[in-house]
Amino acid sequence: YALHFMGDWMMDMYRSFEREREAGKFDRLPELHATSSCLKAVCTSATVKGIECCRQACGGYGYSALSGLPGLYCNYVQNLTWEGDNTILYL
Repeated sequence: YALHFMGDWMMDMYRSFEREREAGKFDRLPELHATSSCLKAVCTSATVKGIECCRQACGGYGYSALSGLPGLYCNYVQNLTWEGDNTILYL
């Protein structure tokens, strides 16, 4: 639930920035960028760890295409690197 509420908070922050941007104020842009970058790193890492945990909990069946986990993992793991590698974003 924490990630869900952090996402809501991030969207509120973004909408607030958009209102300020229309007025020509860009003071909160650095904070918005830093916060969204950190949130991207935390969310993608937690999701990949969750998928891997589910795969391990399924034992050998977790490797089966019928479980859906290999496809989910392959389709999602690249998010760790897109728009900035998480190792760099954590710095």
